[in-house]
Amino acid sequence: MSPVAALRTRRVHGLPLATLALIVSFAIPAEAGSSHGVSAFGELKYAKDFEHFEYVNPNAPKGGRLSMVGTAPRTTFDSFNEFIVKGVRAQGLTLLYDTLLTRAWDEPDAAYGLLASGVERASDDKSVTFYIRKEAKFADGKPVTASDVVFSFETLSDPVKAHPSYATSLRDIAKAEAIDRHTVRFTYKPDRQTRDLPQRIGAMPVLATHWVTANDFTKSGLKKPVGSGPYEIADFKQGRYVTYR
Repeated sequence: MSPVAALRTRRVHGLPLATLALIVSFAIPAEAGSSHGVSAFGELKYAKDFEHFEYVNPNAPKGGRLSMVGTAPRTTFDSFNEFIVKGVRAQGLTLLYDTLLTRAWDEPDAAYGLLASGVERASDDKSVTFYIRKEAKFADGKPVTASDVVFSFETLSDPVKAHPSYATSLRDIAKAEAIDRHTVRFTYKPDRQTRDLPQRIGAMPVLATHWVTANDFTKSGLKKPVGSGPYEIADFKQGRYVTYR
C-alpha cells in the first residue's frame, strides 16, 4: 500500500501545526495548580510559556505534497478502524487522533499538554487530573470534552471492544470521571505497577463519542472516522492509497 499524505497548513482545534514535520508547536496556558507537562525524572526542560520544541523549525515551509510507502508490512487494507483486532488497518490512521499529552523527543520520558492545557498529580499520588483546552475540537467542529475522554478510556480499555494492547497499557487505572466539561480525573488502582501512568493516560487517543456511538466500533470498514487530530481522510482507493489532508 502507498498512502499519500497531502500536507497543508491548517489550524485544527486552535492548535498551530508545523505540517511537514508533523510536529505540534504551541504555547501552554496551564490551569491554576497544574503543570504544563509531566516527567518521571524530575524537572521539565521546557518552561510553561515555551513556544515550540527546540527541534522544531517554526519557520519551516508550509504546504506541499508528500507521497510515501507505509513502513508497516502491509500490502493492502480494508479498514479505517485503528483500534480493533479485526480487519487490515490502513497506515497513517494515527494522524486522525490527538492525545491529551505529546512526547518531547529531546527529553527522556517527558510529555507536555496537547489537547490538555495542564495536568495535575494528586498529592497522595493516587490520581491525576487533566484540564482540556476550551478551543479543542474534533474534525467536524464539535468540542472535545471531559466526557469524550472518559468515553475513550472506557471504550479502549475494554478488551472485548478494542485491541487488547490498550487494556494492557491502561490496566492500572481504576476509573475515569468528568469533574466538569473541561476537567477529567483518573484514579489509580491501589496495587498499580506502572510508574509513568500520567504519560500512559496522556498518550491515549481521544475518540469522538458522538461518532463512535453512531457507528459499530467493533466492526472494521471504510467509513471515514471523525477524529480529534490535525488530519482527516480526503481520498482513498481500497488497498492502493490513502490521502490525508
